[in-house]
Amino acid sequence: STEQTLSSAYTISQNFLQKDMYITNDIYLSGAETRNDGLALYYDYAVDDVPVEFSEDLTEETGMSHAIEIVVSNDGVKRYKRYVAEFAKDDTVTAKINVDMISAWDNAIMNYKGTDVVTSVEDMAIGYYMDGESDIFIKWFTTVNGTVIVGDTYN
Repeated sequence: STEQTLSSAYTISQNFLQKDMYITNDIYLSGAETRNDGLALYYDYAVDDVPVEFSEDLTEETGMSHAIEIVVSNDGVKRYKRYVAEFAKDDTVTAKINVDMISAWDNAIMNYKGTDVVTSVEDMAIGYYMDGESDIFIKWFTTVNGTVIVGDTYN
């Protein structure tokens, strides 16, 4: 088997995704990893350039932690999985955010369940939280010691 490069796998996955006419949402490449069955590329949905994250329940229910999973091997798509969802912006709904970044940071560290000492907060972002129900909600996503803590944006 030939070694799959990231750039060629990305091009192959992009060409493949363009043929899926049922993808109506914006998507972005959110990760990649080498697996024993090939190079896996992960894509997620976005609404108005804001990422949509899966809840733990939805990940457990679907067996997927990303909206789209493509495995590329030997210059072809070996596996394709997609969580089908269609998002529409609702201009009548406005999200109020009153939890600032420092408070969200503190809450994430306090809610960290690991046993090791908190040595780093690697990432922090606001995104949509999808739990498989009809609505998605704005949440803080803070990565503490490699674990993503989901926090409220409004108290």
